[in-house]
Amino acid sequence: MLVHCNDCGFSVILVLTTLAVTNAQLVRPQRLCYDSRPKGIDSITLTNLRYFTNATIQSRDGATTIVLSVTFTWDVPNPEGISFDGFLVQGYQDYDVIMHPIDQCSSNDSVWLNTTHCPNRGSSLCPDGVSMTSQSCPCPVSNCSALTPTGCRGISSLIVGPARRYVTIPANSRKMKFIIDFMTPFDLTIRPYYSNVAGSNMEHMFVKNTDCMTSIMKDNDVTGADAIALCCAKNIKQRKAIALQVVKIVPDLELGKAEVEVTWLPPVTQEGFVTWRIVTLPVTNVTHETLNGSITAIPLNHSTPYDTECYNSSVTYRIVYNNMRMGVMYKLHLTPVYSGENEAFCSIHGNCLSTIDIDLGEAPAGCTLVWQTCSPNSTCQSFFPGAYECVCKDGYNDVTVIDLNGVSSIENVDWNASSHGTSDYTGGGNMRFMC
Repeated sequence: MLVHCNDCGFSVILVLTTLAVTNAQLVRPQRLCYDSRPKGIDSITLTNLRYFTNATIQSRDGATTIVLSVTFTWDVPNPEGISFDGFLVQGYQDYDVIMHPIDQCSSNDSVWLNTTHCPNRGSSLCPDGVSMTSQSCPCPVSNCSALTPTGCRGISSLIVGPARRYVTIPANSRKMKFIIDFMTPFDLTIRPYYSNVAGSNMEHMFVKNTDCMTSIMKDNDVTGADAIALCCAKNIKQRKAIALQVVKIVPDLELGKAEVEVTWLPPVTQEGFVTWRIVTLPVTNVTHETLNGSITAIPLNHSTPYDTECYNSSVTYRIVYNNMRMGVMYKLHLTPVYSGENEAFCSIHGNCLSTIDIDLGEAPAGCTLVWQTCSPNSTCQSFFPGAYECVCKDGYNDVTVIDLNGVSSIENVDWNASSHGTSDYTGGGNMRFMC
C-alpha cells in the first residue's frame, strides 16, 4: 500500500502483512472453578481452626532423635442435607516447602470422593496405624468419571503433576498432622470441595514456630540443661533468650508506681550476636507512655540450671523499670540482634522473639518471691493464705505509721511497704509497715 504524505514532501510506503491463522483459537489459562458450585458447597464452612505442636524424644539403635510435629484440628457445622467430598489442603513450611500429612491416607494421583459416586477406586497409601475410611475412596484423576467437567480448572489439576501443591483428604476428617522443623514458620490453607469444584469458604493459619528448648521442655519431663544438650547434639540453632522472667516487683502504694526487675540469659547460638532489642508496652491501657530502663550485663560467678557442655553463660542480663504503673498489664518483647546469617534468619522468620507479661493488676495478699510487699529492711512471714506479717531485720526498728487523713505526719520515710498484714488496728485511714 502506498501512502502519500502531503505535508512532509515525500511518499511513505507502508507494507501491511496479514497473518493468516488457520483453525487457531485464542488460548487462555483456565481459571480455578469457583462458580456453578453444585450441592450447596458454599454452605460448608470451617470453624475453630487451631493447632498444637509436640516434640518427642525417640531412641533407636542407640541414637536419639527429636521429632517435632504439628496437628491442626477444625470443626464443620455442616448444614443438614448438604454433602461434600473432602478438603483441599495446602501446607507450607518456610514459605515454600510443601508439608505432607502423616496421619492421613494419601495418593499422588487421586481425589478423595464419597463412595456413593466413586465407581473406580484407586490405590491409597496409608501410614502405620491408619486405615482408609469406609465413607470415602480415592478416585484416579486420569479416569475418574465422577470428576465432572466444569469448563474451568478443577481441583484435580492442583494435585497431580510436577506443580502439585495440594492434597485432598476425606470429608469426615477433622485433623491433620505434619512433621516440621524447629524455628521455622508454617501455614495451612484448607477448603471443602465437591467433585471437581472447590468451595469459596476457606480457612488459613500462619504460625511462627517455637524454639527447640521450649518445645522439648513443654512436652517431655526434662530439665532446661537436658533440653539444650539435646538441641545442641542435633545442631539445631537456638537463637532465643533463655529464662526470661520477672524477678522483683517493688510496689510504691503512695505513688501508685512499681519498680520492676526483669532478667534473662543469652541465647545458646552466639555466632553474630550483637545486642538486644527490647520493647515494653502497656496492654490494659492504650495511652502511650515512656518506660525508662537500660539493659546491663551482670557477670556470673556461679553455674545456672541451663549449663551444659555446649552452653555456659558467664553473664545474665538485667533491666529495671522504675515508673511502671500499678493496675496495668505490660508485655515485654525481647529480640536478640544478630549480624550475618543469623540476622537474616531472625528478620525473615521473626521468631527469635521472646515475650513475657508483667501483671501489676493487684499486689498479692501474702508473701511471694517476686513481689516485695514489705519494706527492704524487713522480711515477709506468711501465716496462712491472705495473712502475713512484715518483720524488721536485726538492727532495724518498727516505725509503722497509721495515716488517718491520707497525709502522713512523718516526713522522709520510705513508704515502700505493704498496706496488708496482720494487725489489730481497725480504725480508718491506711496502715503502712516500715522499718
